[in-house]
Amino acid sequence: VLTLLITSALLIMNFESIAIRQVSRSDLNSLKQASREAAKMTDTAKTLSFQIYGDLTISKLIFFPKPDIYDVTLAMQQLNNYRLSMPFIESIYVYNASSGMYYISSNTFRNGSQTEQELDDRGIVDILHNLKEYRPYVPIPRTYTIGDGKQVSSYSYLSYDMLEKNASAAVGVNIAESWVNQDFG
Repeated sequence: VLTLLITSALLIMNFESIAIRQVSRSDLNSLKQASREAAKMTDTAKTLSFQIYGDLTISKLIFFPKPDIYDVTLAMQQLNNYRLSMPFIESIYVYNASSGMYYISSNTFRNGSQTEQELDDRGIVDILHNLKEYRPYVPIPRTYTIGDGKQVSSYSYLSYDMLEKNASAAVGVNIAESWVNQDFG
């Protein structure tokens, strides 16, 4: 009986340590996978926002104080193409401080050019007015309300000219939080 008790105690202690190691290894693998997914998402958002910022069609919205209607139409079509090419993009903002205009591509009614007063996403206004406080290509978790009172949660990635003393233009790519949680859940 004593031998059985000692053997059982040793087996239980060994089993607990083996189980704890397996759970730890599994958790570590899950965290590594989530980290890889986050890195992929960041790389995709960074590449996309950089590509939009450098797009010659869209650059007219970024740098020209008053682009003509044909340039705006072509640039908006290009923004819509970027947004529709990736299902996780909630919206894309192009901001031109010299004209005070926001150009938005979204899957809701918010598409088009808007002034700061017309814009329903007040959080992005604060971010873009204090642009130098935010590093480019780093996710900014945000929740904001759009026109119909709907709450939208997203991660915003900014692209702007870091060498410009007073950054006056930026591109923001908003990735839907639900898509991120779906992958990381």
